Amino acid sequence: MFMRALERNAELLRLLKAFRADPPLVVQLYEALFFGRFWVLAQEPADISRMAFLTYPTKGSVRELPIFTAPDRPALTELAAESGAASLEIDGISLWPRLLEIVKTGETEAAVDAGESYAIRVNWQMILMMLRIHGDSIQLPENI
Repeated sequence: MFMRALERNAELLRLLKAFRADPPLVVQLYEALFFGRFWVLAQEPADISRMAFLTYPTKGSVRELPIFTAPDRPALTELAAESGAASLEIDGISLWPRLLEIVKTGETEAAVDAGESYAIRVNWQMILMMLRIHGDSIQLPENI
């Protein structure tokens, strides 16, 4: 499963690295994020609906909820060692709807590959757009 996830994420990594220089790639990036596989840090293994994710403060006022495209990212290893959190693999199709419940723009935002030069923050509006475009089978809350 690990090797398939890395192969699937190869296009995602290419898009993340190219995105700042070519912003129109956002359409492809949303799709790659939605269908990607990720490693997250949680207090303990649990069903996604009950998972308590690690967050940390940044220099600004935003807390970051780190998600990683590979299990060997230095920030993932460091954060897991410092916090004692469990590193768990999860698919984007399950992750993004759950993060829609947790992320609040300007307060807590997802940080994809935190610590890497190409890292990006994903806010609530970005997650919602991703789900509306690619999440045909995902039930969104009625008040959105």
